[in-house]
Amino acid sequence: ASTSTKLKNRHLNKADTESLVKKVWSEKKLEDEKREEDKKDKLDLVTYLGVFMKAEYGVDSMIPEMGYNFLAGLYKYQYDADCELFLKIVSGEVGEEVYWDQMKLLSDLQALFVTLDEKANGGQSRGSVPLGAFKIGLRDFFKSKGEDDFDALIEALRIQCEKTHKNEWKTKQVVYTQLFEEDEKHDQGPFAEAVRNQHLKIRVEYVEDLESMLILVNGTNEKVDMKIAAKAIQGVDQGLSTQALNDLVARGFAREPSEILSANAEGGAGVEPIPVTDFLKNFKSGIISRVTKRSNTKAVKDSTGRKGRRGSTRLSIVANAVGAAAKTKITKS
Repeated sequence: ASTSTKLKNRHLNKADTESLVKKVWSEKKLEDEKREEDKKDKLDLVTYLGVFMKAEYGVDSMIPEMGYNFLAGLYKYQYDADCELFLKIVSGEVGEEVYWDQMKLLSDLQALFVTLDEKANGGQSRGSVPLGAFKIGLRDFFKSKGEDDFDALIEALRIQCEKTHKNEWKTKQVVYTQLFEEDEKHDQGPFAEAVRNQHLKIRVEYVEDLESMLILVNGTNEKVDMKIAAKAIQGVDQGLSTQALNDLVARGFAREPSEILSANAEGGAGVEPIPVTDFLKNFKSGIISRVTKRSNTKAVKDSTGRKGRRGSTRLSIVANAVGAAAKTKITKS
């Protein structure tokens, strides 16, 4: 028989919550690398979170309590990019790959700023870039980003630079060396938060648009075939190359790209229709980036009136999953 334990609400503050987020990711990266060396499958984040809590707190009774408090903190501080993304991953709204892709995005941006710096300063790095060159470089980097989103990035840049390097900003210089730094509460500045929020938003919007497009081209059918799936993806992102489209269809059907190519050559033979829910689940498991600006596809959602699903019960579901090993019922206090 299961036991029922009243858990203490520890009211984790934002700094403590973000520290846990960072520690989980750091430890999971090491665990993933070890499992890869041992040729074992990686653990999903929810499963690993239970392992982490067990290793971190030891006592069975503390696992569900700290698990619940951690997730309550994530929910409370989800306005922060780190907390929001972690929460969306454990609730199944996005795949874990989104986090690693986001970290790569920040690294690539930092490398871009150094390149722009050296180009503007005769091969030397001075830690700042002329605003005009910065905007051009950033616009080229984010080719598919809509104008509203790009303008929001520049506004976030202005707010941050006026606060941290006002004199340089007045002379139209962008001091980029501190754009991604965190303060003592693990808060990043407006520019970094905007970059990360938009990275997640674009991905969520892509899936929402695909769900809506599938309704348009597939009606109420519970299953989707390969040709309809390709048509739906093209409807959302018209600029995709043939290879990129093939790769996305293959992901949705959990097949190798070569299998999809062969099936296309045979008129679809060998790849049976699968439930739409399975297709979307598979599709969301990897990295998603948009080629076509969403301003050209935004009407998709408007035409169906469909909005993306939201995990209204995410907190209790995930908290109970983390605490399952202790067989303890979650109760707020």
